[in-house]
Amino acid sequence: MEPFENEQYKKAQKKVKELKGFYSHLTVYIVINLVLLGLQLLVFQNGTLGF
Repeated sequence: MEPFENEQYKKAQKKVKELKGFYSHLTVYIVINLVLLGLQLLVFQNGTLGF
């Protein structure tokens, strides 16, 4: 492999790693917000506690 190709490969690897990190954080963010929304809907129904 030529040095230029190796540099491009490393740059592509770094970009893929950053994208995977972004999407894993986005997934966690969405899951946590869905759980919080579900809890809010279960606990507070019609403006009062749902018990």
